[in-house]
Amino acid sequence: MIKIEILGLERLDISSLVTDITFSQAIDLTSNKAIVNLELFRASVGTLFSNGDNDILKGKQITIKYMDQLIYWGFIDSISIDTVFDDMGLEISTCQIGFCIVTGK
Repeated sequence: MIKIEILGLERLDISSLVTDITFSQAIDLTSNKAIVNLELFRASVGTLFSNGDNDILKGKQITIKYMDQLIYWGFIDSISIDTVFDDMGLEISTCQIGFCIVTGK
């Protein structure tokens, strides 16, 4: 089980909002960044960014755990959202979160 949390003034568990997750296979050592792609349904994206400001999460810590073992943690420095339609015509938003790696597996 994957657990994804964003840490700020309060802990925000976004695990239940994510329908698919992929990690970049390579880490860009020049910028020391890892890219995590989170796929969410449109309503879930609205929950995360209810005020319409994508930058609200910048600078916050993010942790990604698998079976309670820490895989990545870092500080969010970029967020982009694209809307696509799946094979059945459902609207899906892909939220791409970039963060600087502090430690990793």
